[in-house]
Amino acid sequence: MNSKLLSPVVLFFIIGSAAVSSMDALSHTFKSNFYILAMIVLGIIVLLYLFGKVKSVRE
Repeated sequence: MNSKLLSPVVLFFIIGSAAVSSMDALSHTFKSNFYILAMIVLGIIVLLYLFGKVKSVRE
């Protein structure tokens, strides 16, 4: 994966989750949707990383 794109995406979701949780003005629905999106994206990144590791070990 391209680390130039990966780092800002990961930082956006990690720092964004902390920022969203501290804002009382945002609705509970928005917060929940942001957390779900963050978990899905970060989960996909982890799965792609693990798939790359397994693939390189097999070769």
